[in-house]
Amino acid sequence: MFKSVLKTFILIVAVIGGAVGASFVKSSIGSAPAVVDSAHDKTKDDHGDKSHKKDKKQKKDKKQKKESKSKGGHGEAVKSDKVDYLKFKRQFVIPVMNDKKIDSLLIMNFNLELNEDAPSDSFQLEPKFRDAFMRDLLELSNQGLFSDDLTSPKTFEIIRETLLGSSRRILEEGVENVLILDIVRRDSEL
Repeated sequence: MFKSVLKTFILIVAVIGGAVGASFVKSSIGSAPAVVDSAHDKTKDDHGDKSHKKDKKQKKDKKQKKESKSKGGHGEAVKSDKVDYLKFKRQFVIPVMNDKKIDSLLIMNFNLELNEDAPSDSFQLEPKFRDAFMRDLLELSNQGLFSDDLTSPKTFEIIRETLLGSSRRILEEGVENVLILDIVRRDSEL
């Protein structure tokens, strides 16, 4: 029994000694660039200090660039020099009435094209955009626009212009266009 306790004790000491040794080696490797050759130290000029400062500045610039790229996400509009898109999280479902009964349902999907004037937090206005779009789409439905041919360019332009007007009432500057991505019609089975 004494032998097994001794073996266990030696094993524990070896593991602890290995961990301490590895920590020592790691810390000495991490500080290796701080060691300066004595011949270089005698002829040292400011060039080495400037390049070290330049390296720090480059690392800082890279970090800032990475942080600015990481902002944003699904359903968000991120401000940049390019055109951005506000993607609605859900589709729009609009009833098409005929003789005071639902004749069919339209399922529509839109994106807003935003220019550089749009605030970076435009995605927070999605509930207002959805409300305005539904109001206008229901009005167009009641006028009978969706009873006609949905594939005609004229119908698309009426929808686009109507929704663009309501978008610009919510966000005066920044909305470039309304993109109609999908229109699906589901006829009533009654």
